[in-house]
Formats: sequence, structure tokens, C-alpha cells
Amino acid sequence: STYLREAGDEDALNVLDEGELGLLMDEHFRAESYTCPLVTLSDIISEHRVERIDLLKVDVEKSEFDVLSGLRDEDWKKIRQLVVEVDTPELLRQITALLERQGFDFEVDETIRAGGDAGGPGFRFYMLYARQPGFEDRVADGAARSKEDEGVAGESRGGGRALTAGELRRFLREHLPEYMIPSAFTFLPELPLTPNGKVNRRALPDPSGEALESEAAYVAPETSAEQTVAAVWREVLKVERVGVNDNFFEAGGTSLLVVQVNAKLREAFDRPIPVVEMFRHPTIKTLAAYIEREQHEKPTFERAQSRVTKQAEASSLARQMRQARQASARKDKDKKRPPPTRTS
Repeated sequence: STYLREAGDEDALNVLDEGELGLLMDEHFRAESYTCPLVTLSDIISEHRVERIDLLKVDVEKSEFDVLSGLRDEDWKKIRQLVVEVDTPELLRQITALLERQGFDFEVDETIRAGGDAGGPGFRFYMLYARQPGFEDRVADGAARSKEDEGVAGESRGGGRALTAGELRRFLREHLPEYMIPSAFTFLPELPLTPNGKVNRRALPDPSGEALESEAAYVAPETSAEQTVAAVWREVLKVERVGVNDNFFEAGGTSLLVVQVNAKLREAFDRPIPVVEMFRHPTIKTLAAYIEREQHEKPTFERAQSRVTKQAEASSLARQMRQARQASARKDKDKKRPPPTRTS
């Protein structure tokens, strides 16, 4: 919400009241609990038929030794390099002893100090880098195994065929909501890494220039609502053409652009449109249908609400008239009653 407020234009900011933000948060952040079986690293290697690991990065908050202990002796031979972040000296001693037994060479970076007062010890973190000597020579000698690796990799990719952006998008749609699916995909032979084994984000190519691939065949907007929504999309997304079945997020839309589109649609249709409905109806066809349905149902609701209001007013007026008649009857009765007599 802070990002939307800081990056949004004036029209978008007028849309983002507390109620809208609450709806967005409820839509985006839903708690789900999962029961997961605990398996060892060797179990995972066996399940996925992994024959070679060029870099194994382990950082699991003081459980690194437990993870590495889940490797069987035959799987240690598949690992070329390790990078392990270690939190305590005791864990460092356990892990280095394990690496020595498996024949790895390793180096430990100087401690990184964080927190603590001037006289206090602070917190210590160790970065451990390890490599298996002779790994490449052993791989070169196993040419047959390399061929088997290629066959396994080909099976996992679908018989050697490269996945398309559409296939990736369909897979993600089964596991993620629409607004979390990337609008563009960039295929790389491998991820660029830093010396610490983490993804080097600065070396990643800019996906903004990627051509966006639409899975839906182009269908021109027909109804007045569809044409209005399409015109707003073209203006905000800066594209020449959008079809009624195109997905807003696949066409280059983002959460921030959703708010901008929403502000313009509110002005065009002269009525409030909850931002959360933009996520629920990500195509022109579904969004226009929602807007038309709401426009049709709103007068019906208003008429029903008016009847309820009039019935309540009539009931209140009848109650007041009844109370007035009762009060008048009591006064007439008091006038007819004889005055009290006095006795001496």
C-alpha cells in the first residue's frame, strides 16, 4: 500500500481509501496451512534423479548441519561446490569436520559482525566455501553418465523441447492468482550468480523489451462497455491493440497500473468500481460484463431499497398517528371524569 501511495498518480491516489486497501489486502494475503513430510536431501536427489550438483547453497537458520547430514556418501560425490552460511562457532566446527570426512577443500570468511554494543560481542556469521577436488576429472571420465544426464534432462523438458511462455503461464495459473503471474518471460541458459552463490540480480537482463506473448486469439471489443475498457487499457498500457480475451497482466499490466486503470474507468462509467474486482476480472470481456451487470442490478437494488425506506417511513407515521389518537382519547376521558369531592 505504501508503494501504491508513493508511486501512484493523483487519480490513483483518490481511489486508494482505507476500504479499498483493506479489500486488496484481504484478496492478496490469505493464510493457508500445509502439512509437509520431512525428507532428507538425498531423498530429493533420488526423487528428481539428480546426477550432478555444480553449486549447493545452504542457509536454513542454524539447521545447516542437519541438512548436510541428510546426504548419503554416494550423493556427496555428486556435489562440485558448496556455500554454507553458518551462525555459530559450534555449528562451524561440526560442518567443517563433516566436509573433511567427505574430502572437500574449504575456506571460511572472516566473521561478519552485526548488532551489539561497543563493548558487546554482537552476532557472528560465517560464510563457508567448499569444493570437491578432482570433481571435473571424475566427470570427464564418466562420459556415459553425461549422456544419461542429457536424456533425463530431455525427459524433464518434454522430450528435449524447450518450454514456451504460454506453457509456463498455464502451469503458474494452476498454482498462483492472476496478479502474481509474470507478464513476460526471459529464457536464460543459466542464472548469473554472485561469488556467494546467490542470484546476481544486476546481471539479469531487462525483461521490459521482451515481446509479450498473448495466448488468446484476437477478438475485437463489441459492446460499449468493452470498447470503453479497451480504450483505457490501450492508454495506460501504451499498446495499439487489445482483444476482449487478453489478460491485463499478460499484456504488461502491474498492480500499480491496475489502480490507474481503475481511476479512469470510474471516471468513464461515472460510478465506483472496487479495485479488487480488477484482479477478479482480468480480461476486458469479464470486466465489462461485471460493470454492465452491476449497472443493471444497481437500479433494481435502489428501487428495492426505496420501497423498504418508504415502508419504514409509513410504519413510523402510522405508529405516531396511533400514539396521537391514544393520547387524545386519554384527554377526553379525563375531561368527562367528575371532579373529586372533599370531606370535612
